[in-house]
Amino acid sequence: DYTDNEKDLGVQVVPSLKWNAQHKKLLNKASQKIGLLRRNCSFNRNTNQRKILFLAIIRSQFEHCSQIWRPVHKTNIDKFEAMQKRAIKWVFSEDFCSYTKSEYHLKLKNLDVLPMKYKFDYNDLVLFYKMFNHPSPFSSIPCYLRKKHLPDPKLTRYTRSMSSSDELQLECSIKPRIDVFKNSYFYRTHLLWNEVPLNIRSENCLTTFKTKLKEYLWMKADSEFD
Repeated sequence: DYTDNEKDLGVQVVPSLKWNAQHKKLLNKASQKIGLLRRNCSFNRNTNQRKILFLAIIRSQFEHCSQIWRPVHKTNIDKFEAMQKRAIKWVFSEDFCSYTKSEYHLKLKNLDVLPMKYKFDYNDLVLFYKMFNHPSPFSSIPCYLRKKHLPDPKLTRYTRSMSSSDELQLECSIKPRIDVFKNSYFYRTHLLWNEVPLNIRSENCLTTFKTKLKEYLWMKADSEFD
């Protein structure tokens, strides 16, 4: 039998491996959940309690298996950010207020809630860290990603670029020719991994890695408003 849509672990998979249907489903569901919270929790004006409800009922929808379906193009990421903004307005009991970009960013900082783009990056990198440092037969870095070859310092004249190189940088042995591969989890995440400072990637403790990674992503988010 042939089907043009298969649902697995709540993720809609199509033959083209494009995720527009999954995005639309999640955004519609989040919009319904926001409406539900507005109707049934209007009596609760406590910001911290509203934040918990937002994270549990709405934001969790955007994180389930996001490593598979996450949007990679700005247009699609902006749709998820717009939905999060609606929810943040509800958290602060400011449903009918209009936020500038900087005001919205400050609201997120006050709640310690990452912008959607960086939350997607965070989820990608945490899973990548686990597979990189604790591989198993069921979850490991694919063989086409390998550590970059570093020149032997005994055979090569020392240069400034060598001083900044590290053994945790990865390179892909396959040249990406189609967008499906370019946007796939392992290819896109190994590029993110290489951008993360070495002192974060080299952490041995997962909890410390998560803490430092979040600080780093907040620094990147903040830099957009400097």
